[in-house]
Amino acid sequence: TMHIANQQFSTIRRARRFALIAALALAILAATACERPPADATTPEGAIRLYLEALKEGDIDAAYAMMATSLQAGCTVDTLKNRRPEFRQQLEDSSVVVRRTEITDATATVEVSINSGGADVRPLGPRSAGGFDNTYRLVKVGGAWQLSEHGWPVHWCEPGGPEKPRGAEW
Repeated sequence: TMHIANQQFSTIRRARRFALIAALALAILAATACERPPADATTPEGAIRLYLEALKEGDIDAAYAMMATSLQAGCTVDTLKNRRPEFRQQLEDSSVVVRRTEITDATATVEVSINSGGADVRPLGPRSAGGFDNTYRLVKVGGAWQLSEHGWPVHWCEPGGPEKPRGAEW
């Protein structure tokens, strides 16, 4: 009976060890499954993600570098830096979900839905019921995609503010 008791104890220890190893493996798998791969400017979606993450993190130089030279011509990096307080909170409280991408030669249009949900959301993260849509336009320059027009949250960047369209009342 002592031998049977030792076998049962050994079997229980092996089962516990197996359960611990299995739980550890599942925890590692769950942690790595939740990680998003790094954004990459070789896709239009990746370029949008890099741009928004740079703005959110306050790396205005990196965000500015994601803008095509034609867009930079009407916007200085200093103006963009001065405007950051205006769009910082929008980025903190929002997530962006890509809905559709259309690529034609060296131009792309990326349609997104923006959720102004709460502080727990991140760029290109989950979307809740609220929100609005935005379209980004990009050009491909040397293998990387860059913004060719302003879009959310930076709708304009000209020093002194946007020009009032003819006939518009503000």
